[in-house]
Amino acid sequence: MINGITGGAMIHIANTSGGVMYVAPDPTITRPPVQGELRVIGTDIQVFSNSAWTPMGGTIPQVNLNGTAISAITWASAQMLREDEWNRLAKKNITVQDALDQHRKSVSEAREKLMVVVALASK
Repeated sequence: MINGITGGAMIHIANTSGGVMYVAPDPTITRPPVQGELRVIGTDIQVFSNSAWTPMGGTIPQVNLNGTAISAITWASAQMLREDEWNRLAKKNITVQDALDQHRKSVSEAREKLMVVVALASK
Protein backbone atom coordinates (compact mmCIF):
# COMPACT_ATOMS: atom_id res chain seq x y z
CA MET A 1 0.00 0.00 0.00
CA ILE A 2 1.17 3.55 -0.72
CA ASN A 3 1.37 6.03 2.16
CA GLY A 4 3.04 8.96 0.43
CA ILE A 5 4.70 10.21 -2.72
CA THR A 6 7.94 12.05 -3.47
CA GLY A 7 9.15 13.73 -6.63
CA GLY A 8 12.39 12.98 -8.44
CA ALA A 9 14.43 15.34 -10.63
CA MET A 10 12.32 18.21 -11.99
CA ILE A 11 9.12 16.90 -10.35
CA HIS A 12 7.46 18.91 -7.62
CA ILE A 13 4.63 17.39 -5.64
CA ALA A 14 2.39 20.40 -4.98
CA ASN A 15 -0.47 20.73 -2.57
CA THR A 16 -3.10 23.09 -3.91
CA SER A 17 -5.28 24.06 -0.96
CA GLY A 18 -3.28 25.62 1.82
CA GLY A 19 -0.91 22.70 2.38
CA VAL A 20 -3.58 20.02 2.11
CA MET A 21 -4.58 18.49 -1.23
CA TYR A 22 -7.85 16.59 -1.10
CA VAL A 23 -8.23 13.73 -3.54
CA ALA A 24 -11.99 13.58 -3.08
CA PRO A 25 -14.26 15.46 -2.70
CA ASP A 26 -13.73 19.14 -3.50
CA PRO A 27 -12.32 20.80 -0.33
CA THR A 28 -14.55 23.85 -0.84
CA ILE A 29 -17.58 21.73 0.07
CA THR A 30 -18.37 22.55 3.69
CA ARG A 31 -19.44 19.20 5.06
CA PRO A 32 -17.62 16.71 7.23
CA PRO A 33 -15.41 14.15 5.45
CA VAL A 34 -16.80 10.69 4.85
CA GLN A 35 -15.13 7.34 5.34
CA GLY A 36 -12.62 6.52 2.62
CA GLU A 37 -11.87 10.06 1.48
CA LEU A 38 -8.20 10.75 0.80
CA ARG A 39 -6.04 13.82 1.32
CA VAL A 40 -2.36 14.60 0.87
CA ILE A 41 -0.47 16.63 3.46
CA GLY A 42 3.13 17.24 2.43
CA THR A 43 4.11 13.83 1.05
CA ASP A 44 1.77 11.83 3.31
CA ILE A 45 -1.47 10.30 2.05
CA GLN A 46 -4.20 10.07 4.68
CA VAL A 47 -7.56 8.35 4.65
CA PHE A 48 -10.60 9.36 6.72
CA SER A 49 -11.82 6.50 8.89
CA ASN A 50 -15.15 7.64 10.35
CA SER A 51 -13.65 9.84 13.08
CA ALA A 52 -10.11 10.84 12.17
CA TRP A 53 -7.60 11.24 9.37
CA THR A 54 -5.18 8.30 9.49
CA PRO A 55 -1.87 7.96 7.64
CA MET A 56 -1.94 5.10 5.15
CA GLY A 57 0.71 2.47 5.85
CA GLY A 58 3.11 1.18 3.26
CA THR A 59 5.79 2.42 0.93
CA ILE A 60 6.53 5.88 -0.45
CA PRO A 61 7.07 5.74 -4.23
CA GLN A 62 9.12 8.31 -6.10
CA VAL A 63 7.90 9.70 -9.40
CA ASN A 64 10.73 10.33 -11.90
CA LEU A 65 11.22 11.55 -15.44
CA ASN A 66 13.42 9.62 -17.86
CA GLY A 67 16.61 11.11 -19.27
CA THR A 68 14.95 12.17 -22.51
CA ALA A 69 12.28 14.14 -20.67
CA ILE A 70 14.85 15.79 -18.40
CA SER A 71 16.98 16.73 -21.43
CA ALA A 72 13.94 18.18 -23.24
CA ILE A 73 12.89 20.24 -20.22
CA THR A 74 16.46 21.47 -19.66
CA TRP A 75 16.78 22.49 -23.33
CA ALA A 76 13.36 24.19 -23.35
CA SER A 77 14.14 26.10 -20.15
CA ALA A 78 17.45 27.36 -21.56
CA GLN A 79 15.78 28.31 -24.86
CA MET A 80 13.05 30.22 -23.03
CA LEU A 81 15.68 32.19 -21.11
CA ARG A 82 17.53 33.00 -24.36
CA GLU A 83 14.34 34.14 -26.08
CA ASP A 84 13.29 36.21 -23.07
CA GLU A 85 16.66 37.97 -23.21
CA TRP A 86 16.33 38.52 -26.98
CA ASN A 87 12.86 40.00 -26.52
CA ARG A 88 14.05 42.21 -23.66
CA LEU A 89 16.92 43.54 -25.77
CA ALA A 90 14.68 43.94 -28.84
CA LYS A 91 12.40 46.32 -26.90
CA LYS A 92 15.39 48.58 -26.25
CA ASN A 93 17.27 48.28 -29.54
CA ILE A 94 15.79 48.47 -33.04
CA THR A 95 18.79 46.63 -34.53
CA VAL A 96 18.21 43.68 -32.21
CA GLN A 97 14.50 43.80 -33.10
CA ASP A 98 15.33 43.70 -36.82
CA ALA A 99 17.72 40.78 -36.34
CA LEU A 100 15.13 38.93 -34.26
CA ASP A 101 12.45 39.50 -36.90
CA GLN A 102 14.81 38.18 -39.61
CA HIS A 103 15.69 35.16 -37.46
CA ARG A 104 12.03 34.29 -36.94
CA LYS A 105 11.26 34.74 -40.65
CA SER A 106 14.19 32.56 -41.77
CA VAL A 107 13.32 29.82 -39.25
CA SER A 108 9.71 29.83 -40.45
CA GLU A 109 10.76 29.67 -44.11
CA ALA A 110 13.28 26.90 -43.41
CA ARG A 111 10.61 24.88 -41.57
CA GLU A 112 8.20 25.21 -44.51
CA LYS A 113 10.90 24.09 -46.98
CA LEU A 114 11.83 21.15 -44.76
CA MET A 115 8.20 20.01 -44.56
CA VAL A 116 7.92 20.05 -48.38
CA VAL A 117 11.19 18.11 -48.83
CA VAL A 118 10.22 15.55 -46.17
CA ALA A 119 6.80 15.09 -47.78
CA LEU A 120 8.42 14.53 -51.21
CA ALA A 121 11.09 12.21 -49.83
CA SER A 122 8.48 10.12 -47.99
CA LYS A 123 6.73 9.11 -51.22
